[in-house]
Amino acid sequence: MGRTVLINSVLDSQLVYLMSSLQLPPRNHLSDGQKKKGFPLVWSKGRQGLTGSMLGGLDSGLQSKRTRWSRRPDIGIQNITLLLKLLHRLHCPSSSAWSQWVQERASLATLQGDVHGDHWHTLRQLLPLYQAITSVDIGNGKSTSFWDDVWLGDEALADRYPLVLSHYNFKRATVSEIIGHGIENYMVPRVSHSARAELRQLSEELHQVNLTNLPYKRQSMFCNQESKLDSGALYKMLKARGQPSSSDSATFIWKSFAPPRVQMFMWLLSQNRLQSRSLLTLKKIMSDPTCEVSGLHEETQTHIFYHCDMATQFWSRLAMDVPSDLSNLLSWNRPAAVA
Repeated sequence: MGRTVLINSVLDSQLVYLMSSLQLPPRNHLSDGQKKKGFPLVWSKGRQGLTGSMLGGLDSGLQSKRTRWSRRPDIGIQNITLLLKLLHRLHCPSSSAWSQWVQERASLATLQGDVHGDHWHTLRQLLPLYQAITSVDIGNGKSTSFWDDVWLGDEALADRYPLVLSHYNFKRATVSEIIGHGIENYMVPRVSHSARAELRQLSEELHQVNLTNLPYKRQSMFCNQESKLDSGALYKMLKARGQPSSSDSATFIWKSFAPPRVQMFMWLLSQNRLQSRSLLTLKKIMSDPTCEVSGLHEETQTHIFYHCDMATQFWSRLAMDVPSDLSNLLSWNRPAAVA
């Protein structure tokens, strides 16, 4: 058992040390149990330590340990978890000299500034996930993203006011910049009526915001008592997020009595593979992803079925023609904005 503890402390610590600051390449996402299997310090039958023979017999206890080591945690998800903890330390400047050094050279809201390299590119890619699991006490608003951070209410403003965001030119603005210069100064010249209605509602909320000199602070449901991110809870969340939720949808589609072409259409819809203008533009087949019906928004799969004018009229007429129980079911399945 002492040999096992020694090897675990050495190999696990080396891997955690690397993953706490760097993103491992996919080819290195191998279980460290494979390395441990090659250590004669554990598998040797004799007492010669590292010089012992690896051909000695293994008793049932060592065989069971070897089996357990083959089921190590997902290295890729563990790497993301540790990098999220690094981002959290970056947003707590009072606890780290490194984070204070970065704050002098880059904006914490976007991580844009005098910091370069693949390491910072990786942290910028993880920033939306970190913003989604944290909320902000804005303070002076210089370190808070106006659209992507959760600082006004329980959701990011990008999710609450998507029409205003679609007419906005400066999507990386901080709270301090928007409050100081006015939200309408960054809008495009022509604004639709629906976006104008959202803009009035947003402006009313912004009138109640007061910037202060209090310290900027990040909070999260994944923080422990020391205000540090709990890597175990984050790992479980990301592991569940990466797994398929259920096979019920596939069973419902392929076991239904619908015609084969309808089954294929439903499957493509569930996998987000329908040939919308947005996807065709991404494939360089079309040059403009704008919806031809509304002429304002990008024609994504979600827009076609829920947010387009024709789709909205269809759901409204369907809700009027079907019984109340089925109408409630349809409203429950649709996005909250449409329901």
